[in-house]
Amino acid sequence: MPMLHAMLRRCALAGVLLLTACAQPAAPSASSSMPASVVPVTVTPTHAARPTATAVPVPATHPSATPVPTPTLAVVQVALAPPTPLADITIVDRPLRGLRPLTDGRVKYRLAQWSPDGRWIAATPQDGPGLDLIDAGGGAPLRVVSDTYVLEPLWADAETLIVPQTGADGDALVAYRIAASGVVSATLASMPGPVHAVGAGPGLTSFSADGGLYVVMNGGLQRVAELDALVTAPALAEDGVPWIALTPMVLDLEQVQTQVLRLAPTGATLFSLSAAGEGLWLPRWAPRDGWLALTSIEGRIVTVASDGSARHELGPGDQPAWSPDGTRLAYVGTNAGTQWISRDLYLVDRAGRGPRLRLTQVGEGEFISSPSWSPDGARLALVELDSGRIFVGELP
Repeated sequence: MPMLHAMLRRCALAGVLLLTACAQPAAPSASSSMPASVVPVTVTPTHAARPTATAVPVPATHPSATPVPTPTLAVVQVALAPPTPLADITIVDRPLRGLRPLTDGRVKYRLAQWSPDGRWIAATPQDGPGLDLIDAGGGAPLRVVSDTYVLEPLWADAETLIVPQTGADGDALVAYRIAASGVVSATLASMPGPVHAVGAGPGLTSFSADGGLYVVMNGGLQRVAELDALVTAPALAEDGVPWIALTPMVLDLEQVQTQVLRLAPTGATLFSLSAAGEGLWLPRWAPRDGWLALTSIEGRIVTVASDGSARHELGPGDQPAWSPDGTRLAYVGTNAGTQWISRDLYLVDRAGRGPRLRLTQVGEGEFISSPSWSPDGARLALVELDSGRIFVGELP
């Protein structure tokens, strides 16, 4: 139980919530062998092209009212390589250059994610409903959602955010698209009961509901497996085949594990990339090469190839964020291991080679959260939890 209590404290403080995907997904390699109450923000456009915060009414229907039948699911075993121990524990200070606040703290944010085109940063407040857009070049926040508690920003593409919303007749997944005329919305899927474990990526959205796993793709809704999930992270391989990394629902959080569902035209395949008891979950796809970053309930990071052939221990930390080229990860951690004295931002090679770089140096009791890369890999956005401000700095 002490381990569980410590894990729940980390989740509450760092914004890692149990029932949502913590991934910004990208495509696994096609050649892989396997297989939210805050004061409303006044919208002040900074230039003519900036959209307003007016959303059109949500349509009453969605692209596919009748789910496609569940495909045949084959469960296969893959040989998991033992994690390669971390060889270099050296820490070198390399502060971010030109670190500047992007927000003023009037709204205290918890999570922030850069849009795929680099123009926007989507952010969720710490203590109430809402979802805001902040121009990465500066300007007043743009309120997109005001009446829904948004667990984390989920970019489907450079112009679209996915938000699960609760209504009188059940839950719905709503897409909010940033257009020149404003922010417009459309319902992707409606369910009679609760929707959770929502993950989004280019052309693909996944979620869990009614004891099953669902995918929205090509305008259609499909129930792809009879399993309930804590976390999902979808991605499209280079050949267009959907992959979903997930953590199945468990009663004992120390038994969480990571599995991958591959939805090939010939049928669905499910295999595990961690064993029950390893406590590895919260999968995040690398932008290329079919790698994932996993976080343990004890607060350590492991990278793993999507076929299980290689796994690397990266040491204590959480909230790993892949660099756009997939070679490095920014993460939140401390040089005091898993103790929560303070939390800085670090940079490490995906295999743990060479020293790790400490990019911030906060004081005791200060905590950095939610690292997010600009698409060109030159900058990082982060949240300082005490002030709730979003900062942006350049990589050294």
